[in-house]
Amino acid sequence: MSAVARQPATEMGVWPSLSLEGNLIAPAMLARIGAPEDDTATRTSYGVRKGLTIREEISTAFRVGQSHWDEFARRQQSSLATTQRFVREFLAETFGFHDLAPADGVVSFLAGDRVPVVVAPPGEELERRSPTLSTDPVLLPRLCPPGLAQPP
Repeated sequence: MSAVARQPATEMGVWPSLSLEGNLIAPAMLARIGAPEDDTATRTSYGVRKGLTIREEISTAFRVGQSHWDEFARRQQSSLATTQRFVREFLAETFGFHDLAPADGVVSFLAGDRVPVVVAPPGEELERRSPTLSTDPVLLPRLCPPGLAQPP
């Protein structure tokens, strides 16, 4: 049996680096995301500031996030507290997560009282045990940061 070359499901001219796998997101949905309606109702529903288009708002958010990252990346060493402060400011100012509430234990924040945000300092590998976060013997089976965000 010969291998068949994979054919793209649709022309992804808006995002040439994307390819659709398994049709999890329909090509028509991606086309709508790539070219959103830019009327007053749509801008209002997304919280776009007056005088900006959706694309300008996205571009501004990207630049704000990039600025936060550049400042954080300049630090020689970042503690857990410094990293948590960066993540809080980054998520609030770049993505509009203004409802981040401090949480107990390994979960740093809860977004909307339901989405856990686990923060590990830079340099810790996500697929390995976190020496900073893995101090509780009850959590031993879930020692890596992504595992710590899962409910027990």
